[in-house]
Amino acid sequence: MKCDDCGHDIQIGEWPFCNHGRPTPSKGFEPYWDENIATEPVWISDPGDRNQRMRPHWENDHMVHVQPRERPDSYFKDLAERREERRKHATK
Repeated sequence: MKCDDCGHDIQIGEWPFCNHGRPTPSKGFEPYWDENIATEPVWISDPGDRNQRMRPHWENDHMVHVQPRERPDSYFKDLAERREERRKHATK
């Protein structure tokens, strides 16, 4: 890459600064046609478009709802007793 002001070849370690110490302008993101994402070329106007296209198609196809397991009525009472027993043992 050449410096726009002095024409000096800027190496990888020097970029974006030239020898005269002023930063060279960066182009930033430019829209482009991407031919590798889909079967036909796709217009990518920002990085989010590319990320959305590259996400697996099955990722949001369905939502999996995990149902809580049914517990007996004495479950929480037994749990509280075990916790109290451990607390007493730890504070001895």
